[in-house]
Amino acid sequence: MARLPLFDLSQVAGPLGELLRARPPLDLYRVLPHAPEVAEGFLGLGGAILRRSSLAPELRELVILRVGALSDAHYEVHQHRRVARGLGMAEDKIEAALADPASPLFDEREKAVLAFTDAVVRQVKAPEPLYRALAAHCSGQEQMEVIVTIGFYMLVSRLLENLELEVEDAQAAPLTIERAAAPAQPQPPEADPPRQLFAPALGRARPAGRLAGRRVLVVGGGQRRTVDADPPVGNGRAMTVLFAREGAAVACADLDLASAQDSVDWVRREGGRAHALQADVSKPDEITRLVREATDVLGGLDGLVLNVGIGNSSRFGTETAEAWDAVMDVNLRAHMLCAQAAAAVMEPGGSMVFVSSTASISPLSGLPVYECSKAALAALCRSTAYATHGQGLRANVIAPGLIDTPLGRDATRNRPNRAARPLPFGRQGTGWEVAHGTLFLLSSESSYVNGQVLIADGGLSISTVRQPEAA
Repeated sequence: MARLPLFDLSQVAGPLGELLRARPPLDLYRVLPHAPEVAEGFLGLGGAILRRSSLAPELRELVILRVGALSDAHYEVHQHRRVARGLGMAEDKIEAALADPASPLFDEREKAVLAFTDAVVRQVKAPEPLYRALAAHCSGQEQMEVIVTIGFYMLVSRLLENLELEVEDAQAAPLTIERAAAPAQPQPPEADPPRQLFAPALGRARPAGRLAGRRVLVVGGGQRRTVDADPPVGNGRAMTVLFAREGAAVACADLDLASAQDSVDWVRREGGRAHALQADVSKPDEITRLVREATDVLGGLDGLVLNVGIGNSSRFGTETAEAWDAVMDVNLRAHMLCAQAAAAVMEPGGSMVFVSSTASISPLSGLPVYECSKAALAALCRSTAYATHGQGLRANVIAPGLIDTPLGRDATRNRPNRAARPLPFGRQGTGWEVAHGTLFLLSSESSYVNGQVLIADGGLSISTVRQPEAA
């Protein structure tokens, strides 16, 4: 017998009554009108978990069954057995979720989620190894939804058990779950193999957990403000977002804190983990502070990307010592100081990436200090790689070519001939393509790549260009 009287739902007035009457005649719903002010919110969260979650339905039910078993919640287990059967889950797998979460019936993703569920229910906070295992198999959004699902069904279990709700007659209609139709999404452009345009180049690659558990500082992770009404993504913002999609916790640093925060907001909208930091890397003391703050907020440091640089308009014959030093302070000295500070705290397996430019191998920009500062990064990278390999660290350079970013567009407005030439595959690169190249160098996939320069220019530096089609 339930501890509280069960309502006749036909007598419950207003929107709550309509909501409850649309559901099966389960005792859980017949007790909710005792708390009408919170019942709608309770139903809304439960409905969102069951019908809008990004978790695969079978994975979601494994989590719910495991929570019910650990909570000794007979009513919840009974109901979600029925749901799981309705999804086509095999009976032996359902039983394994209740009694043996390490069963060979589960794949590695399911085992990681079930082990994490056990830890949260039993000890509130899962230990770091279990969280890292979860992050290796689930996107940021999925991690968040696993935790919300665990928490909600812990609440449900305790509600059911404390109210002593009894299992309904076997003929009672089971809870049925139909996913809400997903809102229409704009379709990405078709793949265009002759132009080397695929999902990664468009920022639409499916996450694969390539940086799961990593803690990465991106210096220059904001984005240049521009006159374009609809600007393309910049290299630093694309890196911040992509690294978080791939499972990293990211400290996004920029001279413009608001711009760094915009990048972080993008990450958080997607369920990722990121923090905005501000620093002027032309000032050595601020570099020391930045690395310390990043390490503190991330709980350590496994990766560093130096995507920061400035230029000037001085051509050979007009350069001054002061203007030269101002560029070198940001484009070279700051990289050296950042790398030194990061190497002092980075853990074995860590990786550093310096962002250079194909201006480092071409004099066509006509800007000597920019070309020299970018060329010197290759030597700095080799020095860093040599000095830190004994610590288990790596350092590499990525050198982008003509990339369609806010900075690139501003450069073209200042020098119209910059992009007015035949280009590889008939286009400029995208910030996402630079980010994916950097992702490779940052990840353990490049574990035997050290002290190298990856040129990401579509082949422009070797004259692999496509001539404009005749009108």
